[in-house]
Amino acid sequence: TYTTRTGYTFNGWKLTQADSQNYGWGTVNTTIYDNTALGNGVSGKCGNITLTAQWTVNTYTITFEFANGTFDDAAYKNALKTSTGNGTSKDKSNDYNSTNKTLTYTIEQTFTLPTSSHISRTGYDFENWKLDQTSSSSTHNWDKTTGVTFTQVNQGTYGNVNIYAYWECTKFTLTLDSTEGNFNGYLSNFNVNSTENKTTTKLLAVRTIDDNTMEIDYTIESVFNLPTRNETQRTGYTAMKWKITTTSGSWGSVNTELDQGAQISDKHGNATLNAVWTENKYKITLHQYYGVGSSG
Repeated sequence: TYTTRTGYTFNGWKLTQADSQNYGWGTVNTTIYDNTALGNGVSGKCGNITLTAQWTVNTYTITFEFANGTFDDAAYKNALKTSTGNGTSKDKSNDYNSTNKTLTYTIEQTFTLPTSSHISRTGYDFENWKLDQTSSSSTHNWDKTTGVTFTQVNQGTYGNVNIYAYWECTKFTLTLDSTEGNFNGYLSNFNVNSTENKTTTKLLAVRTIDDNTMEIDYTIESVFNLPTRNETQRTGYTAMKWKITTTSGSWGSVNTELDQGAQISDKHGNATLNAVWTENKYKITLHQYYGVGSSG
């Protein structure tokens, strides 16, 4: 290979200028020579001439890995209608293959990668894209530094790569209202017994709002238990259930009741649970005593 250019394939030398002494070089702007022809010598030719290298821009492929996310193909194709290449606008919507989830591009183009407007996942926030170094071609100039993320591909970028969606768990809040009761030992037990599968920022936490209310910050990956009957107390009453009074996400309908101490996992959304009490019944036993009187 005699002539190379990153991001392009060499297609020969075109005769672009020739003086009046031109003999044997061919027709200006028509004749093209490959490296082999020139390497074999230029005997039998004369004149001052200019040969200009001819290039075809290479096409590369980005393969998207959504990591359990849901992708809106139509929305992203619409976003690709305005990109740039060599300073000019270019419609790239036809470069996205919705079947293979791939996007072709060249070193001349600048365009935006899918955003949270195009990709979603229940219980998670989309952050951006990371390079899958195990699946990408070894010939590319994407930043391989660990932790680097991408939101846009800029002119000058080249190579076949796989990129995957990077997600962070969404933080939700569960409010526990003891309904005139109080919590006994739940705070300390929660810290011991609750877990979170998440390997990055730990979001699971519990806090006391007032004597009757607690809040739990949790994610879809959190696992914890609601207060038990012994951890929810009210003088003259026994805790029976937790009733959903405000709901969203996967918590179900208002007035649905959950058991005391029920395990919570794979939930998402903000909700409020109120303690449901039953009045204790007490028995009063009356004893009648007969005294002995004296006569006067």
